[in-house]
Amino acid sequence: MKFWKLGANWGKGAPDFFEMIKKHRISLGHTNDGHAKKGDFIIITRGFTVYAITQLLEDASPASLRGELEEDFIESEVPFDDDVLVAKSVWHELVPRDRFSYNLQTGICQIHKPEIISTTLELYRKYKENMEIEEHLSVLKYKKQIILQGPPGTGKTRLAKQLGISLISETVKDNVSLEDLQQLLTLDLVVETTTRYNSFTITKVNNESVYIHPKNGMHNYKVSLEDIINCAKDFKATDQIKKYDAKGVGTYIVSLANYCVEQLSLEKLKVIQFHPSFSYEDFVRGIVTRAENGLISYEVEDKILAKLAQIANDNLQRSLRVEELAVKQNMTEERFDSFVEKMREEIDANGKVVLNKNIYLNSIEDDAFRFKGDKWEYHSAGLRMKFSDLLTMYNEGLDEKDKIKRSSKLSPFPKDKAIYYLAVLERFDQFIKSTPAKPALSKKTIRHNYCLIIDEINRANLSSVLGELIYALEYRGEVVEGLYPKDGDNRLVLPPNLFIIGTMNTADRSVGHIDYAIRRRFAFLDVPPKDLKASMGERFDHELYHKVAELFSHETYLSPEFDTKDVQLGHSYFIDQSQIGGSMQLRLEHEIRPILLEYVKDGILIGEDVVEKINLL
Repeated sequence: MKFWKLGANWGKGAPDFFEMIKKHRISLGHTNDGHAKKGDFIIITRGFTVYAITQLLEDASPASLRGELEEDFIESEVPFDDDVLVAKSVWHELVPRDRFSYNLQTGICQIHKPEIISTTLELYRKYKENMEIEEHLSVLKYKKQIILQGPPGTGKTRLAKQLGISLISETVKDNVSLEDLQQLLTLDLVVETTTRYNSFTITKVNNESVYIHPKNGMHNYKVSLEDIINCAKDFKATDQIKKYDAKGVGTYIVSLANYCVEQLSLEKLKVIQFHPSFSYEDFVRGIVTRAENGLISYEVEDKILAKLAQIANDNLQRSLRVEELAVKQNMTEERFDSFVEKMREEIDANGKVVLNKNIYLNSIEDDAFRFKGDKWEYHSAGLRMKFSDLLTMYNEGLDEKDKIKRSSKLSPFPKDKAIYYLAVLERFDQFIKSTPAKPALSKKTIRHNYCLIIDEINRANLSSVLGELIYALEYRGEVVEGLYPKDGDNRLVLPPNLFIIGTMNTADRSVGHIDYAIRRRFAFLDVPPKDLKASMGERFDHELYHKVAELFSHETYLSPEFDTKDVQLGHSYFIDQSQIGGSMQLRLEHEIRPILLEYVKDGILIGEDVVEKINLL
């Protein structure tokens, strides 16, 4: 593998052929400068600035053999003869902030400078990874749910998290607020730089800035919160360091912006791992037991999918409000939050909030009050009174029992208990009249994306776990009837702003079968093993990777019952982790060799000398 430089114009006053070679996704060479081979890298410059990085998909060969290029070559005044060499290439055009200088004469030459080679590899790796993520994201946005499938060690879970954060951050990064920063950037917080080579600690925080101290550094540095917010709007641009270097704190601004966007995105990302005994009641909604004062009661409880779906749907519905109404209703919700806190204080002080002679609020959950009566023989923990129903009643002016019973916007439960809801609304109305309103901070709600990652998705019986939601996966936003009614309501909705990413280990034959009904609703994306030598350099054990890969050929040791793509060990096994104690020798002895020997026991790798071959690695 070699590195080359190609100037996009040859000689002073010569025409620029950059757009022409970009159009055809090719790189050029010349017989006088040597023959570039498949896998070589070429940086393409205009003047002394690098505008693109390409990698050859084939050996370079004479342009005269490519008749389809002749017209464009002649128009661009590039010689169309045997001396000019052409090769199809993977093209990555650099955005302005990524362009770098290479002060060498125009033309074609081989590159030997380590710093240029290092920069080229790092940018190529970044662009290639971003391109793969964008391709996967386009499928996820269309299908709403995907499964990343591949053998062990291909980084499926890592990729799932990258996709989830990328998807969520699209809206998060543009809406980072000063309040967000003040909540996240706390005293003594340690943050890694985007390069991962250093870290720094926050030593002081005020309303306009944070002060940081780099690890092993001599001085503190001041970082503007406004700069962090502006930088966050371009979450992917870790190279914005250059933009802010004039202030001497570019690295810290970018690192803090990325940290904040990632943390805010993680709030909308949930991860769960399936296992063979996992059920619908564990994943969607099920019955749980509660014990209080020696009495046992049974209640329906939302699990991770139903909870996240509700959060995403609430966000979606708020985002659809017209702006004037949205501001008014958002302000009501903010005041309702204050009211809930007042009720919480009263319960903490008195043990309850009396609604009438016999009924009172006895506790508060994240999304509901609980109310009960002293003489109730059942529901010892109290019944739930959802905040969403109370807010709907207030906003819709449902201030009488008959109006509540006729409303189609409420869950069924309030229609039977209207008198108690009206008692709480009366208290809320009194709270609003007696409590001065704070300055309006409300604005139209931004529609956000939410993501659920299901690791090892095929280890559970998916048809059983998903139940009626198989329909809801395809018809987003439509109501399905669940198995268990909660608060008298068994409706479930998977909104279009909720995305699901599953990971599936194709080497594990003990896992459950995914039937066609489910397969039709998911897009399956392969995550194969790949040689990372080009992008990771010496950190990737290229030689060991290929020695192990050779075991997975049907001509050598792979059982005919298996496909190479389903069982070959992934690239993550061959990355040197010496910085955290995982040298390649240690990884070979305790990670790679054991799983290969397990493959022998499972009949994946076969042959009389296969064990000997593994032990000789």
